[in-house]
Amino acid sequence: MLTPETILIDNLKEALKTAHQYLIWGNGIALFLLILVFQDWRGTGEAALINLPQIGLRAERSIVELIAGVAYFVFGYMAYLAVSRIIRIKRRLRSWPELRKAALTYPSIPTINTGMRLGAVLFPAVMFFVALLIVFLPQIKRNGSDWVFIMLFLVFLASVPHILIMQLLRYPLVETTYKISQECIDRLSAQGTAQLKQKPITEEVLQKLRNMIGSEFQNKPAFLDALKKTIGKKQAEQVMRLIPSYICEEDRIED
Repeated sequence: MLTPETILIDNLKEALKTAHQYLIWGNGIALFLLILVFQDWRGTGEAALINLPQIGLRAERSIVELIAGVAYFVFGYMAYLAVSRIIRIKRRLRSWPELRKAALTYPSIPTINTGMRLGAVLFPAVMFFVALLIVFLPQIKRNGSDWVFIMLFLVFLASVPHILIMQLLRYPLVETTYKISQECIDRLSAQGTAQLKQKPITEEVLQKLRNMIGSEFQNKPAFLDALKKTIGKKQAEQVMRLIPSYICEEDRIED
């Protein structure tokens, strides 16, 4: 019998698989374009046609390069959509934290360690940038005064789809989430003065914190920013020093 949680878990695993595939394809397309452009630059590639019988492609080099460039953007955007869906499903699974933890051990790029995850996003952007640089190098040499504008334009083209993905993947999908609970308010009220030997947290500040009960934040920086906006920088830092352990909903896990 299907239940909401099993459907969400299946959807989460499928979204993780889809994001992984699009990121792999993005890396492959960027590498293919770089090799293609480099061969042409070195004069070692076929001048007239590119023939790839495995995928039924036979076209002029410029057409193939254009197709590869468009595919780079398409796969980047599709990866962004897949990761966005992962995050939405993860939020819907908040009522089943153990199931969510288990599902997020699925072996895929979005759930590997931070360095490899961000590398998988940055690497194709770097390769695509180098490929564009080779293409535009003659124009840069001819118009030396415009090289800064051209370089900024190339960086923009190469990074647009992957900047979107990095905004989603800069923190682990399974990182600790933060939220204010009534227990936190009670401990702040009772223990604030004893722990820090400072002025107690005022009732006004506690009331502002009570208004945050139920709000969930996906990482520590987001939580701290929300605190600063709600109660001010000084009080936010005091709260973070007082209760770093019992504002967390779940343990951080990352392969």
